[in-house]
Amino acid sequence: MEMDRISFPEAVRKLGAKSGIEVSEEETEADRERKSLLSVIYNTNKQFYSILLSRDGAAGRTILKERGFTREICETWDIGFAPKSYHLSGSANHHTLSGLTYDNGTLRFTNRIMFGIRDESGTLVGFSGRATDNHPAKYLNSPESMIFHKGKLLYGLDKAKRSIIDSEEMVIVEGQIDAIKCHLAGITNAVAPLGTAFTESQGAIVRRLCSKAVLIFDSDSAGREAARKAFAILAPLGIDVRMVGLPKGQDPDQFLSDGGDLAALIKQAPSYVDHTIDKISSYSSKMDGIKELGFAISRFEDRLTRESEIAKAASRVGTTMGELKKQVALCGRTSPRDNQPRPVSESLRLVLSYLLHFGKERAIGFNWGLVGEPAIEIVLSSDYEAGNEASIALVLAKLDAGSESAVSSTDPEEAKDISIEEIYRLMVRSAIRRKADEISYGAAKPEDLNPLIKVLTNDNP
Repeated sequence: MEMDRISFPEAVRKLGAKSGIEVSEEETEADRERKSLLSVIYNTNKQFYSILLSRDGAAGRTILKERGFTREICETWDIGFAPKSYHLSGSANHHTLSGLTYDNGTLRFTNRIMFGIRDESGTLVGFSGRATDNHPAKYLNSPESMIFHKGKLLYGLDKAKRSIIDSEEMVIVEGQIDAIKCHLAGITNAVAPLGTAFTESQGAIVRRLCSKAVLIFDSDSAGREAARKAFAILAPLGIDVRMVGLPKGQDPDQFLSDGGDLAALIKQAPSYVDHTIDKISSYSSKMDGIKELGFAISRFEDRLTRESEIAKAASRVGTTMGELKKQVALCGRTSPRDNQPRPVSESLRLVLSYLLHFGKERAIGFNWGLVGEPAIEIVLSSDYEAGNEASIALVLAKLDAGSESAVSSTDPEEAKDISIEEIYRLMVRSAIRRKADEISYGAAKPEDLNPLIKVLTNDNP
């Protein structure tokens, strides 16, 4: 069970079969209905393959031949063709329930190259059809049913599972053809979601099978957004997410067809955060890139991991840790694994309380970005009425748990007479100590201390 990463019931059935023992379970009406629908899908898959080899499958064969697909490949990967008109055998009701026809009985899949979709155990459960005409929907999947749940399926997983477990790595590409081409090139741990945004259920599959995921999506804006969403789901699960960037206008299929060494790119793939840093110049502005970097770092659940990534990334992109921390905080992620709010210094507690209850006026003119406390910058950039509890509550909701708790437990009178300038200088000294630590392990350069030291040597902060 551990080696195959399968469920306990499935393991019992497999072990029983190996020992010649039938593990029977009481069959319900729903079980019988499910078997009937699976039978319809199985038989239709054979029909689509037969049509592909016939005169009616000429349009599909032409496209597949251009992509390098042989008869053997099509048979192995359950590829067939649905022409404009064909007859389905069996119950009309089962055709509708399995998604082969619409409620009015008309065919769902026409003029499409058909890809049979198997679940993790290898059972055919539905189809994905690629249009061969000018249909606005290039790809069309089977609808949700009692046997088909596209958000819980990964195309090719039945063939890739053993390789994924052995390598502890899953390669995730965008489409069925990309996945097949990866397997043909020896990248046998490749899978693809079914044309949808990556889901929590698919993330759970990745976590169960391996510890690393390599994303190889198209280089267009849609591909970048798909990769972003997949990372946002996988990173909080503790998956080491890597990113392969392909040349502009290419997908894995085209890259491999042009002789590209995709396996080498996978082996050298940088982390998603490092990939974002490398591409920061491609954003419309540097700040947009830093915001995207903040989003990426915010997806890590472990606070120490976030702090480490911030420290490494800030100097590489030419920004302060404070600015990057601010962007991470503004993404609004709080981790359920951070059971304890982060410690909040006395200085931060008092200055936040003062700003919220007595206003921002005395704090204007200080470079708070230097002190590395994003909570202060969030408060200063917020529109609120000082002293109004309802208004303050809206701002507190934007802060990290530690800062929110510290302010909520502070009597405003305690902060009323503080010296903003004195607290600012104390926080700069703390920032100098942190920066010195960063320099010691290579996350910052000695010259990064200059603006902080300048504050302490000048009369004007």
